[in-house]
Amino acid sequence: MKIFDIIYAMTGGQYNTSVLAVDFYSQLFSFQNPGKAAAVVILLMIAVVPLIVYQIRSYKAQEELR
Repeated sequence: MKIFDIIYAMTGGQYNTSVLAVDFYSQLFSFQNPGKAAAVVILLMIAVVPLIVYQIRSYKAQEELR
């Protein structure tokens, strides 16, 4: 999620450098397709939320050990 600005500023998502965040931006603002943009955001959230939960649980486990 943090790489959107770098890719968009350097290549604009062209040259096969598209990631989900760039695809969302393109679908919503360039192609005026909010349905596909919402679907991309849902996929992005499905990918990111488990990682966030894992990080929070591991952080809490480390704090309990201290």
